[in-house]
Amino acid sequence: MSYFYPQLLTLLASVAMFASFLAAQDRELMREVDRLAAPTATERAEAIDRIANWEGDIAGDLRVAFKFAGNMERAGLFHAAVARADAALVQHAAVALSDSDARVSESARHYLLALPLDDVAVDTAELDTEQQDAWHSFVTFRLRRDIGRVLVEAYLKPGKFFGQFDELRRRDPGSLDRELLGLLHADEHFREPLLAAVQERLLHGIEPSRMFSAQWRLLTESEPALRSAVSFFHSGTVTDEISRELGRLSSSRFHAALSVVNDLRATAVRALGQSESQSSVAPLLIAAHRKASQFEPAPALRNAVNPEVIKTELEITLARFGLHELLNARIEALRLHAQKAQAAPANVNARTATRADLMAQNEIAQLLLRSGDAAGAEREWQSAIEGAIAQIRETNSRSRNALVSYVATAYYNLACAQDLQLKLSRSLESLKAAVEHGYRDYAWMLEDGDLAHLRRSPEFIAWFEDVAPPALVDRLHGAE
Repeated sequence: MSYFYPQLLTLLASVAMFASFLAAQDRELMREVDRLAAPTATERAEAIDRIANWEGDIAGDLRVAFKFAGNMERAGLFHAAVARADAALVQHAAVALSDSDARVSESARHYLLALPLDDVAVDTAELDTEQQDAWHSFVTFRLRRDIGRVLVEAYLKPGKFFGQFDELRRRDPGSLDRELLGLLHADEHFREPLLAAVQERLLHGIEPSRMFSAQWRLLTESEPALRSAVSFFHSGTVTDEISRELGRLSSSRFHAALSVVNDLRATAVRALGQSESQSSVAPLLIAAHRKASQFEPAPALRNAVNPEVIKTELEITLARFGLHELLNARIEALRLHAQKAQAAPANVNARTATRADLMAQNEIAQLLLRSGDAAGAEREWQSAIEGAIAQIRETNSRSRNALVSYVATAYYNLACAQDLQLKLSRSLESLKAAVEHGYRDYAWMLEDGDLAHLRRSPEFIAWFEDVAPPALVDRLHGAE
């Protein structure tokens, strides 16, 4: 007998054992699929959990099991696939969206919403007319939900204007612009997608450092009244239907929802600032500005519904399109306001927050920066710093502290304006001056998109390692 023959027998035995093992694995997996129809919710949940944690690639097994499963098992398979982040059942889910059994259709919807967008690829040619209608309806909802998710994140980080909307801009430009305009006008079709986006963000939670931020507090309080707030901005008034919906809620929740939706609409305008179809979008934004100028909320709602939020964002976006008239008018009004304040009898001991001249100059610089005029913003903040430092010499100790804090913030903003012009040495010097005057938000330095260029420089890294808390230094290197 040759030496080869025993080796062959051993190999065949190994193959047979492995095939037997796979068959046993398949049988066990099929038993778990059967348990998805167990009479108790606990048993079904345990089966979902076991399938979700099944080792190895079982995409093919999931597809085979789905073909022969009943409705209860199919719903469970979708939930297990969500936990596995497995795209094996995408085509099946597209078909199931129009299923008459709500358990199956809702589970399919949940599954498709949970997957990354790139994994949601469907051959629509295999769908019948009813299934295609359900699929297109879902795709529209998903786009609106995804828009909501990005805008909610931007709302929670209002100072980070760089790169926030890159994810959205990978979508179909025409559809994206149309939906963003729809949100600006509070299209009622956004009621459910926006609510879904907010609920997901609340479920995700927020880092402890921003747990007590005004944006997070309002978002948390707004959720029950969010749909009513969208309807309010769509109709422009508190209708009978809205009143009925609000009957079980406190007015504070409705006011929080109004504030959040108003800011999300403004954030949608900010996203439109990156549109590739400026010539067609600009007239629509001008019309929206005209409408916002005519809108006068009821006195009880004025604190939550501020038309100036929308108007300002529209003016900035139009300026980025090269249409500066509206923004220039706002800046001129602010300058006149500052000049009147400076001409009035001076009260050098007033708090910075009540100093109309200082606040107006800071607002002008912010408007210039966000409209794309970083050089103009740099000049404005340099002037503001010089004026505030001169005033520090004339004040008592109480107001001096407030002015020093103002100077610290102005230096930080100056660093941002210089970074956007790639004046990195000057930007770092301004940042150092901000810290010398008391600025201590090192965490924001790592997030602010307006410092993106400076953060990559060796000089910044060396300085940050020297002054920032160790945990944030670790984050800097982790980010890099």
